[in-house]
Amino acid sequence: MKRGIELIAEERQRQIDVEGYSEQHDSQHKASELIYAAIAYVESAKIGINCAETGNTNEHEIMMRKVEIGRDYPFGWDFKPSTDVRDLVKAGALIAAAIDRILAELAESEGERIRGAIIDHLKDNNLTEWAAWLEKQGKQKPADKVESHFRVEKGKWYICIKNNVGITQGNVYYGISDGYIIDDNVRKYNCNNWAVFQRYLRLWTIQDAKDGDVLYHKAENGIEYIVMNKCLNEHNNIDSYFIYNSISGFGIDIPSVLSAKYDSITPATKEQRDLLFQKMEEAGYEWNAENKKLKQGEQKASYTTIVETGDGGINALVTRELPTDGEQNPTDKVEPKFKVRDWLIFNERHNSVYQVERIDNYRYYLRHYLGGTMSVHFDNELIRLWTLQDAKSGDVLCDYHEAYDNPLIFILKKFERVNFGLVRPSDYSSYCFLTAGDRQMFKEGTYHHEHNIKPATKEQREILFSKMKEGGYTFDFENKKLKKNEQRPKV
Repeated sequence: MKRGIELIAEERQRQIDVEGYSEQHDSQHKASELIYAAIAYVESAKIGINCAETGNTNEHEIMMRKVEIGRDYPFGWDFKPSTDVRDLVKAGALIAAAIDRILAELAESEGERIRGAIIDHLKDNNLTEWAAWLEKQGKQKPADKVESHFRVEKGKWYICIKNNVGITQGNVYYGISDGYIIDDNVRKYNCNNWAVFQRYLRLWTIQDAKDGDVLYHKAENGIEYIVMNKCLNEHNNIDSYFIYNSISGFGIDIPSVLSAKYDSITPATKEQRDLLFQKMEEAGYEWNAENKKLKQGEQKASYTTIVETGDGGINALVTRELPTDGEQNPTDKVEPKFKVRDWLIFNERHNSVYQVERIDNYRYYLRHYLGGTMSVHFDNELIRLWTLQDAKSGDVLCDYHEAYDNPLIFILKKFERVNFGLVRPSDYSSYCFLTAGDRQMFKEGTYHHEHNIKPATKEQREILFSKMKEGGYTFDFENKKLKKNEQRPKV
């Protein structure tokens, strides 16, 4: 069985290694505070010992009496009473920390005394320049007096890393002024005692975002995004269940538009979350937070129209309910400009490409070429028809021929006309392609004659990349190169 001095030494080392209560940390407190903390644990042990000596075995009553002592526990630390021996061990470790704190102060005082004696000696021997230099150095701050840089600042988000009075581990808090934070219920907490709260709070980062958290980002171009976070994908972008942005509105399964490198991504405020769910309901969806599933609810008859902002900026998209019977329908004369299966460009999404899946209730229901869906009204001026002029090198496209059921799927190199004499001129070259017809075979790039080129769907892209992988190739989209994978020798 270990002796008391061994238990106290182990506890002191645990406080340093696990809790981070090193001499540098303890320098932020007075020695008297450490002593008061030790006394609290001594008093806790005293209660238990007195009860045992008087025959009181009611454990609940004993623990309640011990907990009461915590009200006088200094500087907001967690007071965790336990068994009588454990309480005395903690008290001993705190006393040891207080002794170290006092010795550090004495060493500092002794160092200043010696420094003063050296300065006097230099002056007595007419070494005034050396004495003046030493005096200019000022009182040196020992290493154990270095302060933490933690401060609660206005406009920043913090996450609680350890429960304390009023704040809960894992919850996020917003700095409303220097030294004060608030929670979702606008409950205010005073964090001016930073020496305490640096153990309970730290700055929130994107790595703290959990599945089902709502995030907010305002881009440099002024577009605001509110996202129901799913995870960070392999490209360090945010995958979402659904998203709302201030230009295109509500959408589901939208491909990643936010990168974790953006410093301006933060937790959403209550108002921003309410706005996201409002737009979700207007789009006819319901969110099951427990199962992380979005389901389509009852559709509301509505239309979206463009309203002039009057300030020369981007027009606003406003959703309104359709009028009841007998009232004039403002969209009666609006006819769709596009048809199902048309490919469209949505300019405000950095020329992102969408295909019309269906047309209903004066809206186009669009699917992004990588997945994801959104809907826009007939009179939305931000969309236009995709043309060959929108195709860029590295785009995955399909060339449809009436003689084949399956199109030729290829990665575009460039459009060009090359005359091969008797061979008819080609319209474009590819880095690689998948042959048309039933027997789709992967081949390296060549020249092709254009028939009817359209963007490739997500499913067609997956077929191309699957056949590419089977053929032992990969494509580097950044450098626009088709690479042959190295063949490992068979053992």
